[in-house]
Amino acid sequence: MNLQLCFKILKLDRNASIEEAKHAHRKLAYIWHPDRHTDKPFLMRKRAEREMQKINIAYETVRSFLSSQQQEAAETEVQAKVKAAAEAKAAARTKASHSRIGVRKFIFAVSSLVLCSLLIIFFINRDQTLSTSKYSENSRPNPNDANVDNNRGKGQGEMGPSSSISPPVKDAVTIPKRA
Repeated sequence: MNLQLCFKILKLDRNASIEEAKHAHRKLAYIWHPDRHTDKPFLMRKRAEREMQKINIAYETVRSFLSSQQQEAAETEVQAKVKAAAEAKAAARTKASHSRIGVRKFIFAVSSLVLCSLLIIFFINRDQTLSTSKYSENSRPNPNDANVDNNRGKGQGEMGPSSSISPPVKDAVTIPKRA
């Protein structure tokens, strides 16, 4: 039987629910049930039986259509929920990976700072060690000291003899007098 005709027999529109179809079926069954027409003439009873058959077939067709429609809607809703859950799970996974990356960056930054601090401390200690060594500017050797290298200042320094021996530099510069 045609679906449109079934809706027409039950006097329903296409957007009806299963509950509305059930109510329409009961209402029409109350009117056309053959037991209600037992005292009527034979033709009227036959007509009631035919009408009841049409109503039952129409109700079964509409009910199966609406239940399949609702089932599809429920499946669509379930699929939407599954999709939303999958997207939420993927977002959580992404967030977790971003937090792991953040932790890795933080650890790298801290270790870099520690390494830089250690290098700075090393160079500061090295500079302090050099400034307190026996040939540094702050502690010049005493020429009367027995441990002093006697060749220093005579063309031979820490690096060995120089290639050119320069004459000693005078400490005072003479300024010519004016007449």
